[in-house]
Amino acid sequence: MRAALLVVGFLLAPPSMAMAQDTPIVDLSGGYSFLWDDDGHALNGWYATVALNMNRWFALAADASGHYRSQQIPPIPELGVTGGPFDHDVVAFMGGPRVTLRRTPRLAAFAHLMVGQVTAESEFMGIKSSNGEAAFETGGGVDIWLARRAGIRVGADYRYIFYEDDDGSGFRFHTGVVFGLGAW
Repeated sequence: MRAALLVVGFLLAPPSMAMAQDTPIVDLSGGYSFLWDDDGHALNGWYATVALNMNRWFALAADASGHYRSQQIPPIPELGVTGGPFDHDVVAFMGGPRVTLRRTPRLAAFAHLMVGQVTAESEFMGIKSSNGEAAFETGGGVDIWLARRAGIRVGADYRYIFYEDDDGSGFRFHTGVVFGLGAW
C-alpha cells in the first residue's frame, strides 16, 4: 500500500511542480472579512486586495475593506433616549510591502505591514458622525492554489488606529478567492 501511494505521489508531482514554476506578476483577492474591534464588537464585511509581485518573494500590496454592524438600541426613558437603529461602518484603505514564502507548488505563505486610513461612520437617531484616522495593519495568510491561476486565501491581521483622543485596535480575519495574472 505504501509503495502504491509513493508511485501515485511521484506521478502527480511533476505536473504540480511545473504549475508553480512561475510567480504571478499580479495577484487579486477578494471575499469575506470579519473584524473584531477593541470594544468587543463583531463586524462583518468584505475585502479586496491587489499585489504587484516584484519578484518571487517581494510584493507591493494594496487592500480595501469594509465592515458593518447594525443593532437596535432599546429606549432609555430616564435619559430621554427613544431608542432605534444604530449603524456603524468601518472602511479601510491600506498599502505596503508583502513578503511571500513559496515552498511548495500549491502553498504560499505571506506576511505584510500596511499603512493607510480607516474611516468610521456611525448613525443613531438621525445623527451621523464620521472620522478618518491613520492606521497600520500587520498580519499575513496562506494562499492555497487549487489550479494554476486560482486558489483560496485565508488570513488574519492586527489593526491599530491612531484616534485623536483614544487609539483603537482590532483583529481582522478574511477568506476568499485569489487569482494570479501574468508570470515571472
